[in-house]
Amino acid sequence: LATADGTHRLVGGLEFAETRVTERRDGLQTNLLTGATTSSILGESLPVRDFPVSTIQEAGVYVQDEWRPGDGRWSLIPALRADWYRLEPTVDAMYAEDNPTTPPVSIDQGSLAPKLGIGWRLRDDLALFLQYAHGFRSPPFDDVNIGLDLPQFNVRAIPNPDLEPERSDSLELGLRFSLAAVTGTISVYGSRYRDFIESRVNIGVDPDTGTTLFQSQNIASAEIYGAE
Repeated sequence: LATADGTHRLVGGLEFAETRVTERRDGLQTNLLTGATTSSILGESLPVRDFPVSTIQEAGVYVQDEWRPGDGRWSLIPALRADWYRLEPTVDAMYAEDNPTTPPVSIDQGSLAPKLGIGWRLRDDLALFLQYAHGFRSPPFDDVNIGLDLPQFNVRAIPNPDLEPERSDSLELGLRFSLAAVTGTISVYGSRYRDFIESRVNIGVDPDTGTTLFQSQNIASAEIYGAE
């Protein structure tokens, strides 16, 4: 769009995905001398489910404006994305038998994620940019509802229905170039996370059973930084 205050390049889009996850751990052990077979392996009677049959629905919509005022050397790029995430587990007989004391939980979450970029074209083949972005990540289904038990090794991974979504704020500073022989980007970046999700953390030993327990946890804050 050409306007009195410069040009605007509008971009928008939407996406939707539905995923159905069905996990089943099975096996058969055969004695090669006698030919006898068994489905009881390492203390477990197979088949089992380590997490329930899960339906995951994800939807997103976004809009972005690239505004170039004046001679077009400067650009301002604001954007906004809205996301929706839904997890719906289904308890069948196999999961219920293997996990009788851990009913699964559902998740229904939404988020708004803004982004703002500034660019400065030094010349036609060289441009500086600075970008801020807010991120959001819902807890993965297998962190929320896992029920993995390995009796032979005295190890169990337990669900965490209280997991919070992960949020982040990121900054990136870089240089884009398009020369005769090579095109590329050089940048440095840093991200600060709130409620960072760390999967299957060793949380110690159950004093009643002596079983080593693992559970996904939220870390209050975390930082990632580097260069590309």
